[in-house]
Amino acid sequence: MPHRKEGIVLAVSNIFSHPQLADLAATAVLLSSEELSAPPEPEVAPFELIPEHKKRQIMDLAASECGVFPDSIEDVYPCSRLQEGLIALSATEPGSYVAQTIYRLPIDIDVQRFQSSWNKVVAEEAILRTRIIYVEDQGFVQVVLRDGVEWSQLNSLEDISSAHRHLPAKSGGPLASYTIVGQDTSSVFFVWTAHHAIYDGWSLTNLLGKVESYYQHTTQASHAPVPYSRFIKYLTSLDAKQSDDFWLSMFEDIVAPQFPQLPSPEYKVEASGQLHHHVPVTRRSGTDITMPSMIRAAWALMLGAYSGSDDVLWGETNSGREVPVPGIEDIIGATITTSPMRLKLNRQVTVGDYLREVQRQTSAAIPHQFAGLQHIRKLSSDTAAACEFQSLLVIASGDGLKDPEGGLWDLQSTGAVGTNFFNYGLIFNCSVDNTGIEVEAHYDGQVIQPWLVQRLLEQFGFFINHLNKEESLQGVLGDMNMLNSADEDVISSWNSRPVNVVDRCIHDSVSQSQVILRPTSIAIDSWDIGEMSYKEFDQRTTWLASRLISLGVAPHSYVPICFDKSGWTIVAMFAIMKCGAAFVPLDFEAPLLRLREIVDDVKAKLILCGSQHEALCRSIPCKALVVDGEATDDHTKQPHSLPSVQSDTTAYVLFTSGSTGKPKGAVLSHRAFSSASAAFAPAFGISEASRVLQFSSYTFDACLIEIFSTLIMGGTVCVPDQSSRTNDLAGVINRMRVNLACLTPSVVRMIQPSQVPTVKTLLLVGEAMSQQDLLTWADRVILCNGYGPTECSAIATVNIMSATTKPNNLGKVVTARGWVVSRDDIHQLVPVGAVGELILEGGGVGSGYLNNPEKTADAYVEQVNWLMGDDLKVGASRKFYKTGDLVRYNEDGTLLYLGRKDNQVCSPRDERYDISLTNRFIDESERAEAGVDRSRTSSHSGPCSPECTRICPQIRAMRKASRRHRFTARCGGIWRFEGRAAITAQRHRFLQHCDN
Repeated sequence: MPHRKEGIVLAVSNIFSHPQLADLAATAVLLSSEELSAPPEPEVAPFELIPEHKKRQIMDLAASECGVFPDSIEDVYPCSRLQEGLIALSATEPGSYVAQTIYRLPIDIDVQRFQSSWNKVVAEEAILRTRIIYVEDQGFVQVVLRDGVEWSQLNSLEDISSAHRHLPAKSGGPLASYTIVGQDTSSVFFVWTAHHAIYDGWSLTNLLGKVESYYQHTTQASHAPVPYSRFIKYLTSLDAKQSDDFWLSMFEDIVAPQFPQLPSPEYKVEASGQLHHHVPVTRRSGTDITMPSMIRAAWALMLGAYSGSDDVLWGETNSGREVPVPGIEDIIGATITTSPMRLKLNRQVTVGDYLREVQRQTSAAIPHQFAGLQHIRKLSSDTAAACEFQSLLVIASGDGLKDPEGGLWDLQSTGAVGTNFFNYGLIFNCSVDNTGIEVEAHYDGQVIQPWLVQRLLEQFGFFINHLNKEESLQGVLGDMNMLNSADEDVISSWNSRPVNVVDRCIHDSVSQSQVILRPTSIAIDSWDIGEMSYKEFDQRTTWLASRLISLGVAPHSYVPICFDKSGWTIVAMFAIMKCGAAFVPLDFEAPLLRLREIVDDVKAKLILCGSQHEALCRSIPCKALVVDGEATDDHTKQPHSLPSVQSDTTAYVLFTSGSTGKPKGAVLSHRAFSSASAAFAPAFGISEASRVLQFSSYTFDACLIEIFSTLIMGGTVCVPDQSSRTNDLAGVINRMRVNLACLTPSVVRMIQPSQVPTVKTLLLVGEAMSQQDLLTWADRVILCNGYGPTECSAIATVNIMSATTKPNNLGKVVTARGWVVSRDDIHQLVPVGAVGELILEGGGVGSGYLNNPEKTADAYVEQVNWLMGDDLKVGASRKFYKTGDLVRYNEDGTLLYLGRKDNQVCSPRDERYDISLTNRFIDESERAEAGVDRSRTSSHSGPCSPECTRICPQIRAMRKASRRHRFTARCGGIWRFEGRAAITAQRHRFLQHCDN
């Protein structure tokens, strides 16, 4: 900025690019005596900045709108983009961008002299006599009147109504009001209400200083006024196209997420919360990085960590006093600018290079900062997205922002704590002084919780001090420690749970415990086999295991199973495990090619199946054995002795879809599931009194909770027939006296609590539940949220939900430990509240992917840098699974599920779907007139409503397509007629729900 008072001219761009004093001095231009004595540039003449041929028209309109005679108008000139935006927003949100400051005046105040001082300042400063109107073809213009101050008198502060805040009250109305309160009392107040279109923080200091000067000296102010029109003239000279090109380039292909995220797009932010934090900083000598650049660099790192993205977006407010306008520092008026800013974090560069890049980008943006948010928003879809930022950085420094000196200004209230001027979810107002940085944080508690704001403040200070260290500059940015000491301690305490390992086989837990303790208790209550006691169950599984051994089933082999809902499926599972082999569920509705892939992958020689699927299994081709009562009878007096099965033997393999579309077989040992179940089954309340509905598909790992955990705990597994399961769910639950059910939210929405009075515990899995699900069920049953990847034994976290719990709250890891790491670097833990990838550690972690060492190495890790020397890990399992799920810690150590880090959409139960496959499935269903019911319940009690009759072929076609694209039936295969739908909207809603 030119500094002609001392005969020196310095360009702002040089200040940022040459922050060291010696280098900056070399760029200074010394003015000659002739240049110093040359007359200043002529002031802007009245009406110079509006078209001459439009002058009379504009004058007439201004007089009408402002309610004055034309000769009362002193000047008319354009508004800045900031003024345009503020006035436009105030029109839609009355009272916004208006501050009402209340000052307690000294007890010996001379009120008339005080008012006279204000009158003189208002007479000098045109901006204080300004109104704003809209002129067709010209946009918003400001009209300077020759009027003075209209003073108001009130008896009490309580008499100030909210109407005082609605400025302007109409187009062309006053933008400031002046009120004396309690003049005849011992407590006299001055209330100044003003729209931010006529002042900013910098000019407020100057303004109050001038009033103080007139009050103390009566004849002259501290310095002559600099007209605001001089600043407006500079703005009109800027190259608009160059500025537009700059913003278009900056935000091209932006993918930065909004942080903090609004509860809904329609939500009205009210940043009424406020916290303060001091960051002590001792500046390094000889550094070429300015403190504002250091602040921006730390701010970007903080946002990157907490939003989980290296594409970082925020808004930034600057003073606007860096421009080459003579006397700009003395102008009273709104020169501040607010612009969206973007930084793509390159974690491969050194810290020093990162700081220099931040400083370079700041310098490059200065000439374009006056474009205005409203204008930038209209340039493209990318710039529009950029203007949706919800975090704002304000950096204040310099004499212009000091509190006004003198005895007049005892500030009582601003009447606008953050919200009336900056409607953003999070605001950091940073003031720099000799001791460091004072941060005043404003926030909306409905958008971001106070505890998280406090952690952001602490993390911001941590980053500032790290960036300021000399030894940090040569380090790589990606190697920078992200965790402050307080977070390190709390994360360590949350993960101090021992890694308990249960060295016991699944079938042994049943045979050696429940069979002995309660041999006559019912293990299975099934539609096809009736009630089967634990003793009979143990005998039949042993007899079938003996027969399987005679058929060549050997330890460590794999035996696929293919069944409709049946009690014999459970017998088959346990018989296979008793042989030391592992069962592999097949989906009988999957394409034959996919079934062949799985059977070939496991090198199966035998498939166990229900009678209705025997032909399918033989067509794979593979030898098939139908499991029924006859197959499980004792056919020999000398059965084969069963092998001794170790707990590290594989119990089952579940195939899930990979991002490439090729299925991956997750391998789980007896030890893994037994260890996990020992933790989560009691948390869900599964006990010997439980009657658990076996609803889930056998290819969906939730079935293992329903079957294995129930039998291990001594409960009863209730197995309905396939048709009743999908068409008469409430009836099945009541007839089988089910008291614990594991269902997806989509399915549970088809019933109401009053329809299933026997249900006492409801475990929702497979999809994100909604707030309505919580309101419907939380007060009627014990409502549980369970999360866990197939690769980690079905369940890792448990949360008992209330009506006020966030639906995506997964609870705490119960099976061992859960760590949140950088989405791009497993060796970096992220701060509490920051977004990162969840990795799980403990006995429930599986063995890997069958015959796929590359995928196994990608997902399963045995060492991470941040656990080196951690005494929690001495002698414990050191195996971790990278879930690929993005989460963040809550204040209490629970985890919030946020989505997938790859191109898949995923439910909190980790059933994954590749977006491209989902789109292909929907595309193939364009002619269908059926859809998945996500909201309503049916009043029709029969298996199929009359209107559904004609649509069944389409439903069957959609089911077939869903199987072909591995769109697994985690919803239980329930499809309902919903009428014709716009498939594009359906696609959008589906993807939105899946990634919610």
